[in-house]
Amino acid sequence: ILWALPKVGCTDMMRLFYRMAGHDAWRELPWFKSRSDGRDDIALSARKSPARIQALLNNKSYTRAVFFRDPVERLLSAYLDKISIDVRAKNTTMISKMARQMLKSARRPSDVAALSLADFVELLEIPVRPQREWKGDFHLEGLTKHSNPHWRPQSMLVHPEWLGMLDFVGSFKHLAEHMEALLTRVGAWADHGAAGWAPPTGAGVNLLLKRMTPGSKQRYLDLSEGDGAGGAIFRAGQSPHATSARDKLAEWYDSRLLERTRALYADDYAMLQRLGVDL
Repeated sequence: ILWALPKVGCTDMMRLFYRMAGHDAWRELPWFKSRSDGRDDIALSARKSPARIQALLNNKSYTRAVFFRDPVERLLSAYLDKISIDVRAKNTTMISKMARQMLKSARRPSDVAALSLADFVELLEIPVRPQREWKGDFHLEGLTKHSNPHWRPQSMLVHPEWLGMLDFVGSFKHLAEHMEALLTRVGAWADHGAAGWAPPTGAGVNLLLKRMTPGSKQRYLDLSEGDGAGGAIFRAGQSPHATSARDKLAEWYDSRLLERTRALYADDYAMLQRLGVDL
């Protein structure tokens, strides 16, 4: 069972686990949508009830795993993937709508071009009114348990009392190596990890590939064309919506913005330090 955290490779992890479970829709988007046949129990997420999560974690027949990511890198990935209009390969209509919603929530002019990474961080720094009720929509300012899960703190996505029940804690920094270790542990590496996988299919993936830059698209196709192509899974370049945020940290963060972002995610860093996660 995987605790699926957005912007920590969970989309491709779910693609893998649905394929391992024999689900015939593993090639399609979304790979992790809820299933009526019970196969959605492959993933734990905030969408499940606490009682169901507790029951799955108590089942020792499962290997229970989670992967974490450096919060500043994860936030940049969320910004590039969901907010920034500079990512021309993405759906600019969707991105503009989300950005405008955040600006409106902060009572700022709806100028999407003004939503820089620094502006985004400033919106997340806004204290949320304690008396504010949750009405089913994500909080667009501040960081709360009702923030968008793509940038909600990882320490709010995984309840502290459940951390001790997990069997495997991996790092996004070492995703390929740690995924190999996890699959080896459950006896699935040879069949499902070592030889790569064919590219997914369907309109959703075709749309993503269409929006990728020519270079990124070619690298993706070269790595994943045909079962067994491209070597082991989770190597660089195999995800159609990867943002390569780690390689862009110096480009997007100055020292002050980096300090502010780390302060925003102080609870995450404290949790990851306790767990010994290498960032």
